[in-house]
Amino acid sequence: MPRQIKLSVISEASLGTRIVFAPFSPAPLYIGDDASAPDYICGACGCVFMTKVNTLMLDNIIIKCPRCGAFNDADMHPVVSLAEGREKLPPLRRRMQPRQVPGRSHGPEAL
Repeated sequence: MPRQIKLSVISEASLGTRIVFAPFSPAPLYIGDDASAPDYICGACGCVFMTKVNTLMLDNIIIKCPRCGAFNDADMHPVVSLAEGREKLPPLRRRMQPRQVPGRSHGPEAL
């Protein structure tokens, strides 16, 4: 049996301006091709939304379960603390200055 990830159930009052995807059928919305990837299921009743999906890249999306009507938060971006984030981010590069071409103006007066 593949690994299953339960989505977080949220209240209807906390939907705000987020997009709500409300499928009509309890059949999986998407079937991927990675057999080792997890299934994403309803946090309330276990209905399978997506299967064999390696990464869930849904940002600001809510899935309304067609079986039980629960609102599931599909935003799976991890929350990283500032200390952890600094270790994972590449070092910042110096900001590059625009190259000056002789005889050409690059300031607001060029407009």
